[in-house]
Amino acid sequence: MITKRAYKILHSKLLKIIKHQQASNLYLQNSIFGHFYPMTKDQAKATIEKLVERFREHRNDYHLPDYNEQKARQDFINPFFKALGWDIDNEKGDSEAYREVIYEDKVVVRGKAKAPDYGFRLSGSAKKRLFYVEAKKPSVSLKTNKESAYQLRRYG
Repeated sequence: MITKRAYKILHSKLLKIIKHQQASNLYLQNSIFGHFYPMTKDQAKATIEKLVERFREHRNDYHLPDYNEQKARQDFINPFFKALGWDIDNEKGDSEAYREVIYEDKVVVRGKAKAPDYGFRLSGSAKKRLFYVEAKKPSVSLKTNKESAYQLRRYG
């Protein structure tokens, strides 16, 4: 469950990401039938607001045991990052070495291979990751499930 304070922090950071992408001429994209069309800041914001509203409306359903991490990725996480302009489905057709989003990325932590759910990098940057995302189903509480909370932190 996301707290009101965490929501405000996340919302603020998302708006900064959107502003940063527009300021650096990385326009937001929306894919329709494999073609990229510009998505304005307002369209991206509306898309994210719809995702938040849908989650609020059906919160109880999303906390049921049958609603798993994969469904959360499909219903919320992937559309969220698409709205922010990330090529989640590699619709540009980049080779593995140049994809913006790497599923089950590979990271070495304390000599052991780990696999965050998503690794994000700028298109054309084969090595450097900007950030990682570790998906969890909504019923997992990061307050009480310390392993889940620690999982992303260890990636650096």
